[in-house]
Formats: sequence, C-alpha cells, structure tokens
Amino acid sequence: MTVTVNQDLAKQGASNLYIPISQIFSNDGLADAILVSSDYAQIPVHRCILAANSSILKAMLYEISGGSIPLAVKISKFNATTILAAKKWLYGLTAEAKEDKLFEFAYEFQINNLKVSFLGFSPDKEFSIDLQIACILSMESNITIQNVFSYIQTAYDHNLDGLKQKCKKFLFDNRENIDVAQIKSLPMDIVVEILVSKY
Repeated sequence: MTVTVNQDLAKQGASNLYIPISQIFSNDGLADAILVSSDYAQIPVHRCILAANSSILKAMLYEISGGSIPLAVKISKFNATTILAAKKWLYGLTAEAKEDKLFEFAYEFQINNLKVSFLGFSPDKEFSIDLQIACILSMESNITIQNVFSYIQTAYDHNLDGLKQKCKKFLFDNRENIDVAQIKSLPMDIVVEILVSKY
C-alpha cells in the first residue's frame, strides 16, 4: 500500500521560507521520543505529531515520560517496518507496509484523519481519509492467494464486513488453488461461514 499527503500548498505561491512540515519532522536529530519495536529497532519520533493523532500514544508519551527527552516507548506488538510506515503516514510522507499490519497499528492506537491522496484509488484527488480506512480499502482491492488468510483473519478480528465478504468470495472463486492446510489454520467459525456462503 502506498499513501501520500498532497503537498500542493508549496506549489501555490508559498514564500521561500516555507518548509514542508514533513521535511522538518523527518529530521530524526530533532526527535524527542523513541518507539522501540517488537524487533528492538529504535524509531525516533516527535511527541507532538504522535500526540496530535492518537490519544493513546499521547497518554503513553506524556504520562510515562517524567520529562525525559528523548523518551523510549516499547511497542511490543509491532515490528520496525510497521512503525516506520505509520510514522511516515503521520509525517505526511509515503507509507508502504503490509496493509493488515498497518491497520492493526492504526486500530491499536486509534490513529485518524489526514488529508491524503490514496494512490491506487484516486491519485489526482485529495480527500479526507483515516489510516484505518485507507488500509481497509487497500486490503479489499489487493486480495491474493498469499494474503487472503491474513486479511480474512483481520476482517473477523475487527468485524470488517466488506473485507469479510470480499475474502470469502475470493476464496470461493479460487478454491481449486487454495492449500487445505491454510484453510485448517483458520478458526472453525470462519471455515463454517466460508462453507455456507453462496456465490
């Protein structure tokens, strides 16, 4: 998935002093916090960006900090790739990661609205969309044999009806190419629901 923030403001006659905020906050030397991923990578971040986009991260950063800079916060559930993609999204940069993992991160920390241009859907239109919706839309349009089982599990974990239906239809349409061992890895309630689906 690729998500980009439209930087048209710079093109619309902003003064020579204008520096895109994404450029300012991309400077890790000015970071005042560190997110430590499940694979122990340290991702420098800026508290103000995270706090403005997630009340959960705000609480973690400000209530736990005790005033120390930079603050290191362990994010055990997510690897560095996912955290870096979420950071890029929040900073207005292109974010590339597995949609289901990025969705889980956005869901976990309730990360919401940004003005974005979502490549693959409307590259020339800017609209307001939150990170969770961007990930869902991307998952729905990019279902493959390799990711369908991860996506359907995400759909059931978060009650994403549209994604459930698309995954079930994909599985039905591609049933001759599906490995039985993968189907056995799904919870029984999902398997039963797939079997009784009518397409």
